[in-house]
Amino acid sequence: MFGKAIVFITSEDQGDKRLLVLGHPNAGIQIPKGTIDENESPLQAALREGSEETGLTDLVCSSHIITENLSLKEDQRYIVSETSVYSRPDKRSFDWAHLRRGIRVNVRQKNKNYTQIEYLEYEDISVRKTISYQIIGWVPNEKISREYIRSYYHLTTKTEKENWKNFDDNHEFELHWIDIEGTSKLLDSHEIWVDEIFIPYIKKISEK
Repeated sequence: MFGKAIVFITSEDQGDKRLLVLGHPNAGIQIPKGTIDENESPLQAALREGSEETGLTDLVCSSHIITENLSLKEDQRYIVSETSVYSRPDKRSFDWAHLRRGIRVNVRQKNKNYTQIEYLEYEDISVRKTISYQIIGWVPNEKISREYIRSYYHLTTKTEKENWKNFDDNHEFELHWIDIEGTSKLLDSHEIWVDEIFIPYIKKISEK
């Protein structure tokens, strides 16, 4: 099944009171995360994405916290396999655009074998007011899915770095640590992940 890996990274030396976050140039402060590749396990994806987005090479999995089975809204889908985007519901039509695995799109209309989708990029993803890029076209139904999993992992590092930059996926990320009890600067969904998934997990293991 298609899925995403969410990565909570703490320092072995600092305990579990601080959490590593990245500042995305167009999308605010986030928890490291990414799409699980085809033929890749959620754990492999968590370690890979954690390393790619932070630049850290010593990440170790402390725990698999939880995996959720989820569904997007009725009018949304994930691209589950790289696909061309066609001008009509016909592979013989123009296919100027391509979308990679993991992109979330909006559904505009459907037929038996194809779905017309809309992909939007915004100048500021955290605000989503000004559209900077738009694709509308048809993709084969087998290339999209409403159902997905989200797997959460706790990883640890021995790094002594406090602030640094890392370049990945055509973006320069700014990495720094935050207090896990003070996550209000995170994107809304990421703040919810910390408050409802990571903090209860930390409290539970500290009681053992």
